[in-house]
Amino acid sequence: MLQKYDQFKQLHHDKEALILYNCWDVATALALEESGASAIATSSYALAQAWGFPDGQKMTFTEFYWFISRIASHITKPFTVDIEAGYAVELKQLEANMMQLFTLDIVGVNFEDQDLSTEVPQLWTIAEQSARIQTIK
Repeated sequence: MLQKYDQFKQLHHDKEALILYNCWDVATALALEESGASAIATSSYALAQAWGFPDGQKMTFTEFYWFISRIASHITKPFTVDIEAGYAVELKQLEANMMQLFTLDIVGVNFEDQDLSTEVPQLWTIAEQSARIQTIK
């Protein structure tokens, strides 16, 4: 994990801009890797749509984890994941979900700044989002 993390971190300091290409399944991840991508990312929308779900955490975390684990187990490049809102409202559940995801050798995440569990998503307060960031760290 540390080797991929260090590699990903270095990509942020190279003279060339870091371009993250998004995959949505194993086939697209492998195609990106074979095309020379230096790192692989996911798109929550593309991933959800590829598996028959609308975007916005409409699949379960168990389903999401399985899809991500399939991709992670087939690629060798650093892998960063769009985790939507972490599939959790409560910090303890967010922490548990992150602990599971980081067993997959991913090097980073990007995530929403809003609560997707409500009918009309609402932005987290600064204090709430700060606590969520700290939990993921």
